[in-house]
Amino acid sequence: MRQTIDRVTLSGLRRNSVMSVLQAISSIASLFIAYRLVINFHGQSTLGLWSLLTAFTVSIRMLDPSGGGAVSRFVAKAMTDPEKVSVARLIDTAMLIQLGLYAGLSLAAFFPILWIVSMQVSFNDAIGAQSLILWLLIVLILSVAAIATTDAFDGLKRSDIRAAMMIVGNFVLVILSVVFVPKNGLAGLAAAQAGQFIVVIIGARFLLSRRVEALSIFPRHFSGAEARNIVGYGVKLQVAGVANYLTDPLCRILLNHVGGLSALGIYELASKLVTQSRLLLSSATSPLIPIFSTTHALTDKEILPLVQRGNTALVAITLLMTASSIAAAPVLSIIMLGEIDFTLVIFTSLLAVGYGLNASALLIYLHAQATGRLKWNIVGQFLIGVTTLSGTWLMQSWFGIFSIPLAFAAGLSMAAVVFIHFNLRDGQISFAEVMPQRAQLLLLLHGSAALAIGFLAVDYIGFLG
Repeated sequence: MRQTIDRVTLSGLRRNSVMSVLQAISSIASLFIAYRLVINFHGQSTLGLWSLLTAFTVSIRMLDPSGGGAVSRFVAKAMTDPEKVSVARLIDTAMLIQLGLYAGLSLAAFFPILWIVSMQVSFNDAIGAQSLILWLLIVLILSVAAIATTDAFDGLKRSDIRAAMMIVGNFVLVILSVVFVPKNGLAGLAAAQAGQFIVVIIGARFLLSRRVEALSIFPRHFSGAEARNIVGYGVKLQVAGVANYLTDPLCRILLNHVGGLSALGIYELASKLVTQSRLLLSSATSPLIPIFSTTHALTDKEILPLVQRGNTALVAITLLMTASSIAAAPVLSIIMLGEIDFTLVIFTSLLAVGYGLNASALLIYLHAQATGRLKWNIVGQFLIGVTTLSGTWLMQSWFGIFSIPLAFAAGLSMAAVVFIHFNLRDGQISFAEVMPQRAQLLLLLHGSAALAIGFLAVDYIGFLG
């Protein structure tokens, strides 16, 4: 068993992680190329409108009882006993659940979203938002279907194929954005994303059909038993995500209310810079989920050394990525806006610190998720939402629009403490056992740097004079 784990981590896992990182890099590049086209041809406020509308449409996911399907986890388990569970039936069932569920949710949510948006933007923007909301709901349906399909590769321990398909999709996004965005604006960007996900779905289904017996390009199997398993686990997983799906649109509503669509456009750039950078980490570590799902405790001899090495690398990388995101903010500002916008720099700095500290708990969080122990993951996620909303309310009179990313960063940091402390406590393993001394020192450095950045941001805003 130990030799098997070593072989996976040293060969397949390394290959999967490298390709996943390349996928994340291509996602960052393609997204900002598309955003640059929007700003260049239609203005910064248009990007702010996109940010607001996508926040509302994506919030539909909080009503998803499947929790996104968690396909990779179930496929990984099915592969350990393919005679007992049909992998093809499992993959088809997950995709059909997602398509049917999101089609229904989108139909039900169209008019409520349109009504809410009409109260947040001007009359002219509300008129243009009607057709755009429909486009975004179509994109949402296609995106979750693409995720449900490509996640199966993770369960097959071939995340490299999933990453390759997503890289192709990102290339398609750039091409279609160049064609459609200049003349069609945000509708063109939505159409480009729809084309991206269609290509990914068709390509991924074709490649899966070559590797999974009885699987065809079009889904034709459905299992009520597998659907109940997916939804049963997904409900628990989804509770952890509800706070995120609620917090994000509420934060954007507050930003739009306080600073308008222009400020929201700046926040969109800062948020995407940081979250897409974090995608590098989540993409590189996602191949671990199938391995974690076959274990029960961090104390397992096959898993603990992997987690120790991973945490040492993870903390170092998060520190580097926090610094890199902050350093990249002025460059991004010049490229996207033509000048250094200090609001963008502050937004990015606060978000980078929060996400960076939160990412230090990533492996412990993923292990709890993969093994179905979701209690403290859920508590931590709700803590992010509660801290963001209460912190914004308390600090808005002092910090204005900056209170939102400041409170969000505080929530992310506190949630990391919850993820680590309570999951380790329940797993009866100490912090020192999973976090080697070098990682602890780097984490202390990261926390100290976060405090320094926070004080500098506050000083710039003017709270300290």
